[in-house]
Amino acid sequence: MTANFQVVVPGSHKGSMEDWYRAQNAPVNDLPPLTAEQKEMAAKFGVSEEEYQRGVLVGRYGDLRQHQRGQALGNRVADILQGLGSAYYFVMSVELDDERDRWVVEVMNGNAGRKRIAIPLTLADALIDSGTVQDLAQFEKLVLDSIGRTVRE
Repeated sequence: MTANFQVVVPGSHKGSMEDWYRAQNAPVNDLPPLTAEQKEMAAKFGVSEEEYQRGVLVGRYGDLRQHQRGQALGNRVADILQGLGSAYYFVMSVELDDERDRWVVEVMNGNAGRKRIAIPLTLADALIDSGTVQDLAQFEKLVLDSIGRTVRE
């Protein structure tokens, strides 16, 4: 299921090794233009503008990857909530909270208002990357406990 909600990924994120490889192999015409400030920084660090552009591209890839992970996590929450009945809760937003190493998913219920579910990055990463039965069970319990419901049988 793909739900309609906002994903917020504040700041710039480090790229993975895959992001670095992808940026290093990107055609020159795919590189982002640099601002005057970025051009000054490239000169200050003694790197070419193209090299600096590739670094900027790595950050963009990292941001996109985090946004996709937030979307996947929100969809997982939406799937759990849908199991409670379509008129119950629905996902409003998913926000990355890097300072506290967590995602915060805001859900809405017409009767109970809004609730915020804090999902540790370690659990979110395990769920998205491997999705073992144990990860799924732990995630479902966290979501349902956070909204005052019990695990479905």
